[in-house]
Amino acid sequence: MTSRSYPDQRVFIELCRPIDSYLVLQIRSPSRKCAQIAGINYPPAQTENRNLTQTSHRNSSHGSVWEADMTTAGTPTGKIDAVAKWSLIIGPILVVVFNFLMPTNGIEPINPENSDAYIKALGDDSGIINIYSILILLGIILYTRGIIGLWRIAPEGQSRYRMMIGVMGSTAALGLWAIVLGITLAETSVAEKLGTAIAGAQAGVPGAAEAAAGATIIAKALHAGLFGIYQTATYVAYISLIPLGGGLAISGIVRKEFGWAISSTGLVTIVLVSIFPVKTEEGVMIFGIMALIWGIAFLATALQVARQDME
Repeated sequence: MTSRSYPDQRVFIELCRPIDSYLVLQIRSPSRKCAQIAGINYPPAQTENRNLTQTSHRNSSHGSVWEADMTTAGTPTGKIDAVAKWSLIIGPILVVVFNFLMPTNGIEPINPENSDAYIKALGDDSGIINIYSILILLGIILYTRGIIGLWRIAPEGQSRYRMMIGVMGSTAALGLWAIVLGITLAETSVAEKLGTAIAGAQAGVPGAAEAAAGATIIAKALHAGLFGIYQTATYVAYISLIPLGGGLAISGIVRKEFGWAISSTGLVTIVLVSIFPVKTEEGVMIFGIMALIWGIAFLATALQVARQDME
């Protein structure tokens, strides 16, 4: 092979980079080995190191910094802690399962715009709704703890910054969901009293009709406020998935497809609930479907993290 000489080492580095990418982890001086393969007269080691560093800085805008090749994606700072890992598994399961089992939701959810039917359903199953609401809130708390664990092991840089924004948004959403579930509990309590008052009025109990009228006014006011906050909580929660998933995709914690799936879930949900608000029959059905997809995405992510830890 004819030996060649390149006065400008930058040309040599760009020509040799595809070979170096395979040798960098195995050979102390990959560029020198590349020169031997290519039959190029290469400068002494001291010049190589100095020029390589200078060239890396000059070409950093093109993503050719050698140090960055080994420290960007795929370098989480450690393993996720056990509490966060199990929180990320259990939390989405609780939210999806018990949100689906709520008497007002399910396969055929009650139209929220039909407030009378909605309030009646709350009153008829008040006991089970109270339990399910608490379990859903517990699931959201566990989910938030899980993504905080993911953020803690994210590498420094864009990944950690994006995930931090997502965690902040999810924490804010936790507060809003707590308000939503709190109002649900309050509306359920009033709905139960309304049912008792209506039964008393039908039986001719004195004052029962007035009590039923007052309970109806309170229940409908709570119902209107519930879905206003519900819409806001949905926006905050699912907007936060966009930076969270984007950061996860480039973090190296799991395969990037998991992160992009989470970001896509957030984006699609925001678009759909903007067209079909959650206070409508179509909107509440769409929200249920997207909540299921959200749960599957994070459950799959958590199981992938757990599998990697076992390996």
